[in-house]
Amino acid sequence: MHCVTLCAPLLQFEYAEFKRQQEEMKHLMTGAIRRMMNRKLSMAWEQWQQWYADIKDQQFKLAGALRRMMNRKLSMGWEQWQVRAPPPSQPLLDSQTNSTNITTTAGLVRGDHGAAQEDRRSTQPHEAPKALDGVGAVARVV
Repeated sequence: MHCVTLCAPLLQFEYAEFKRQQEEMKHLMTGAIRRMMNRKLSMAWEQWQQWYADIKDQQFKLAGALRRMMNRKLSMGWEQWQVRAPPPSQPLLDSQTNSTNITTTAGLVRGDHGAAQEDRRSTQPHEAPKALDGVGAVARVV
């Protein structure tokens, strides 16, 4: 009698867990059988989803290109900034001279620039890259 009263809640819990697992397995198996029976429909659905994702990606790229064409000057300024900005590995504050690297590009902003474009990965860590062919939007902003 003692074991029956102590084991009954444990048996009820185990039975409930067994029934839950059985229902979950039934649900999974039913879904798998349904997909097998509707294989063509499932294949069509997957194909439509891929087509839709491709269309959305194409629309996103076309909209970006159109925005760059409509905002040509802004896009040109952004490109110039990317060329002139110091690389992320180069700190903005030069601890040796206690000045910022932004001041080294003051000549570029004023228009004192050379004809050749320097590579951003130059061997001199604090050398500012030369402008491409004009001051661009950066000078107008600063």
